Amino acid sequence: MGHDDIDALLSLPINERGGRLAQTQENQWFERKSIRIDQKSFAKAIIGMANAEGGTVVVGLSEKRVEGTDSAPSQTNRLRQVPMTMVAPPLRVHFPRGLGNERRWRARPPSRHPGTSQPTRTPAQ
Repeated sequence: MGHDDIDALLSLPINERGGRLAQTQENQWFERKSIRIDQKSFAKAIIGMANAEGGTVVVGLSEKRVEGTDSAPSQTNRLRQVPMTMVAPPLRVHFPRGLGNERRWRARPPSRHPGTSQPTRTPAQ
């Protein structure tokens, strides 16, 4: 399943998205993460995607079930800071909301395009 397939799932009606994404197999372009993920693990996930072909990390899905993020606003804010504070050079990440019945979001590092020069991302020291 590639970028276009994930984008198709993300365009489903809101009451279908979370469940479908929770059942989608993870691969090099798509990962599910629990809202309980620590900042360092989240940084590793988005750095890996940024250094490859880009992709989507959906937070609020765990063990093929929808957790949501509404009950953890402080954790959501901590994760939103990761691309700027724990990645060198800082990574521009898109955080849309509303991926299902509860609010979830995805981090999608920009895709690497042939012929462009993108720096390799590393954990910030």
